[in-house]
Amino acid sequence: MKYLLTVCITVFSGFFTPSSAQKGKEVPLTLNYEVLHTLEGFSYDAKLVVYVDGKPAGESVAHNQTIPGAVTVKLSRGKHTVRAVLLAKYKDVWEERTVANDYGHDFVLTEEGMFKKRRSVLLIFDIDSGLRTENGH
Repeated sequence: MKYLLTVCITVFSGFFTPSSAQKGKEVPLTLNYEVLHTLEGFSYDAKLVVYVDGKPAGESVAHNQTIPGAVTVKLSRGKHTVRAVLLAKYKDVWEERTVANDYGHDFVLTEEGMFKKRRSVLLIFDIDSGLRTENGH
């Protein structure tokens, strides 16, 4: 009877304590960004908002768009759709910097992929030519 009780405790304790297989299931994704070629008189407060699989995952600190920024979010390992959008504060209202909102370019990045390890991406929002990205480590 003692043996059976010990086996049951050992088996069930595995369900309630984190195992080494469960550790490290999240990986960080860092999105650094900068806005280039801001025209005088058209510099807004800006922030980068990140969605993972359609749900808000994080946002950068709001500041003048001429100052580079960054946001890091944690994703579970696996396949995800990440959407990062630059918002501008115009007349005290945050709005996405998209053509639909009368901006010159869509400053939105949407990517689907596998996330297995730390990733860093630089988003360059160029007022003259649009969005381009550069991979970090």
